[in-house]
This record gives sequence, C-alpha cells and structure tokens, in this order.
Amino acid sequence: MCPRLSFKHSFEVDKNAVWFILSNPAARALPNYLPNVGIDLMYELAKKGYSRLPKPVEKAMKAEIRKRYEHMKESNDQTMKKMETLWRPFERRFFARIERLFGKLRYASYVACVSPFSTLNSYFGSSNRILIESNIEWSRFRWTIAHELLHLFVYEKLKRYDISESERIMVGELAVEYILFEDPVLKQYWPGQTYVLWRESEELWGGLAPKRSLKLIKKKLGGNLEGRLDVFLNECIELVKSANARAKG
Repeated sequence: MCPRLSFKHSFEVDKNAVWFILSNPAARALPNYLPNVGIDLMYELAKKGYSRLPKPVEKAMKAEIRKRYEHMKESNDQTMKKMETLWRPFERRFFARIERLFGKLRYASYVACVSPFSTLNSYFGSSNRILIESNIEWSRFRWTIAHELLHLFVYEKLKRYDISESERIMVGELAVEYILFEDPVLKQYWPGQTYVLWRESEELWGGLAPKRSLKLIKKKLGGNLEGRLDVFLNECIELVKSANARAKG
C-alpha cells in the first residue's frame, strides 16, 4: 500500500520553531521573524543560551502560540486544505517512485507539520515528520514537500554508514538534490526548479564544489539510480570525506 502524507498543525512543533528562531541570530534577521514571534522575554532568555526552556517560559510560550494561532486558525485551515488538494494527486506517483529507488519505506504514514511561526521555508524533522511554513510559495510546494521527505529517506539510509553527523548532513544535501533533479521520473514534475543546495559555501563544503561534483557523479553513474542507490551514496560520501580531508589538511 502506498504511504500517505497528512498535513497537521502541532503546538509542539510551533514551540520548537519559535525557540529555534529566538536562539538563532541568522534566523532572527529574516524578514518575517518579528511579526510572528517578537516576544521580548523569550528573546532575552534565548540570548542566555538555554538549551531547554524553563517551565514557566514554556508555559507562556505555548499560551502565546495558542493565542496567535487562534487568530490565524481560519487562514491556516484553508492553507492545509489547499496543501491536501495540491499534494494528493501527486502522492501515489511520488511514493511509488521512491520505493523503486529506496525499497519499502519504514513508515506507512508521514506528517507535514504546517506552522505559521517558522521563518524557514521548510525543514525535515525526524522519523516521519517534516515541517512546512504555512506561507510557502505555491509554485515550489510539491518540490519542497518532496525535498524534505527525501531527506527523511536518505537520512534513514545513511544511518547504516560509519560517518559523522556533519558528514551525514552534507551527503544528504548532495543526494537529495541529485535525486530530485536527475532522476528521470521525478525531474519532470518541477521543470522550473534549479539546484538549491543548503548553505553552498566554503564554510560548509570545505572547498568542494557540490554542483560540479554532482555532474561528475552523473557522468559516472547516469541519472537513473534504480538498483544503484547504495553505490550512489558511497560516491557522495567519498566526495564529502575528500572535501573534509582537504579542509583539514
């Protein structure tokens, strides 16, 4: 049976999204930060470097999120209905292709937590959850959902490899983008999109040119990875390890 993706609202996810923003200077600088989560007390606490919220603050944050969400509830309910409408016709084809590449997926159901409080376009969570901003660009909607779900599937595969967490993140970025844009079935669904590698910078990649490296992999393996996913992931791992070695050396 084809896995299913549901769109839900989660106060716990909203709380984590808000706390991430408050404790992350780069996220606070984004343009839609202040209108949603300009909460002075929590900002001051975040600056002190709390890794977990003090209980009174967590209670206050949940109350604040609930109050704000109630003001936006009708709009967010309509957003989730639109997401369902746009995703559902595509779902079976997407998951069928993924299972051709990855084998049987671990979960029968996945959840997209829709949050009005995230300044991120989206991010993948853990296990079977991703987060999607309610103010998402509709032209990128299916691509964004596919991107974050693919991170879950790739991350699950990479647990079997003896690599560090930072290497796992970098390999995931390479693998997800390659699959989205080079797989002969998937790439037809977002003809207007281009490679968008997260933080494509010297700081993260240690001198590795990710897009050029992906072209080398394509030349070596071709775009169709059916039956060759593990070979492909090993290629990505070698690229990342080589880049890290050069950066240290």
